[in-house]
Amino acid sequence: MTDQVCYRIYVERPAREEELTDRVGRYFQNYTLVTTYGYWKGGREHSVVIEIIGTLGILQQVTDLTGDLKVGLKQEAVLVTWHPIQSMLI
Repeated sequence: MTDQVCYRIYVERPAREEELTDRVGRYFQNYTLVTTYGYWKGGREHSVVIEIIGTLGILQQVTDLTGDLKVGLKQEAVLVTWHPIQSMLI
């Protein structure tokens, strides 16, 4: 088991998935995309949660990716959360 950090980026889902995966792929090779609905300013929107597991040392990469998503997908705001986890690959 290792101590890790789970980062989650919440962003509106673009019309073409490649707009998202191309951007994320510039920063990370391993990640999970979860499609969902989010609510922003009272309105429902198609959303994606990007989950990345790593160390606290990748926080700057996560921040850079988030800025890229905000500008590239023309978002007013993009939410990032992180919390410590323990993980194990089997």
